[in-house]
Amino acid sequence: MTKTPNINVKELASSLNLSERQLRRIIGEELGFSTKDFLKVTRFSRAFKRISQGDYRSLSIMAQEAGYYDQAHFNHEFKRFTNQNPSQFIQYLQGDKLASNVLEVNLFELFE
Repeated sequence: MTKTPNINVKELASSLNLSERQLRRIIGEELGFSTKDFLKVTRFSRAFKRISQGDYRSLSIMAQEAGYYDQAHFNHEFKRFTNQNPSQFIQYLQGDKLASNVLEVNLFELFE
């Protein structure tokens, strides 16, 4: 994974040739949540995909590459989205029967 900057709303809008207001309106209408939450989901998705594909290297490096400020921030958001910390999820993926059950991740329900 190449380092992905932690893009903000202004940068995202600019990259799409939209105003911030247009971007907020489109995301709100189409997805039903804020641009800030959209960026959180996007950042989480990058890290979650890598872990799900078996990339178990240093979580602090992965957190940085996904755009998190630090590993603690990554751990907090990961637990918010999955009800597990990244280490528990990795144990589950590796077949550890003692690891807690993985709950289905439904990102859109988190913002209702």
